[in-house]
Amino acid sequence: MTNPKSLAYYASVFAVLVPAHAPIWVYAAAMGVTSLISCVWYCGIAWLLSGEAARRAFLKARPAMETVIGLFLVGIGIRMFVIR
Repeated sequence: MTNPKSLAYYASVFAVLVPAHAPIWVYAAAMGVTSLISCVWYCGIAWLLSGEAARRAFLKARPAMETVIGLFLVGIGIRMFVIR
């Protein structure tokens, strides 16, 4: 939950799915579930990439992945600019 992107994602989901006057246990359960999901995800990625072969493969593919993701984000930005 310390990743700003994760925090923004979960905040947007909570804003839509959790009622404004929900009981406190709903908020506590939501925080517990999101903490567990984040822990499993980030620990899983760390474990997956801790092997030497996986690390080398990731480092080899990283420039292409960053290019594709960057172009995708630029495309989304252009679309948002044109629509508004």
